[in-house]
Amino acid sequence: SHGTHVAGIAGGSGVATSGAYVGVAPNSELVFCHLGGGASGVVDAINYIFAYASSVGKPVVINMSLGTHIGPHDGTSLQDQMFNSLSGPGKILVGAAGNEGSTNLHASKVFNNDTTQTLIYFEDSQSNSGSGIIDIWGRPNSGFTIAVNVFNASGQYIGYTQYLNSWDNPSI
Repeated sequence: SHGTHVAGIAGGSGVATSGAYVGVAPNSELVFCHLGGGASGVVDAINYIFAYASSVGKPVVINMSLGTHIGPHDGTSLQDQMFNSLSGPGKILVGAAGNEGSTNLHASKVFNNDTTQTLIYFEDSQSNSGSGIIDIWGRPNSGFTIAVNVFNASGQYIGYTQYLNSWDNPSI
């Protein structure tokens, strides 16, 4: 369903709507890849599509509607650096910019060498799986220690993590 929707936006001919709704590149050739294996699967798919485009002598734009909320989103992550190294003239990568409507996904807090308790509410509208991800970034060469206490929506204490120190494990 999602892939069909995105493909229609990209290359829909408008035939079913008598030309009323046409994709942004209706005369394009579409290449689809099944993704697997996390980031390495995405890189494999990019390389496959770039090789195919080269073999038929065409430029390529890859729409990656697989947005994520993990990472700094400033070009410094290893994945962003890899994408940058793969793209160039005639090889363009386009990433999704989010599709969550008004759901609040991010919280920001600047700590100034203090000990602080911060309450952040995360709305989980996708499932009640009891799991989630917290992505925390600090300044280069500046460590921090963190522990997470978990409360349910009623404010009842559920559990906690051990204290984690970024100096001991920078990718905790």
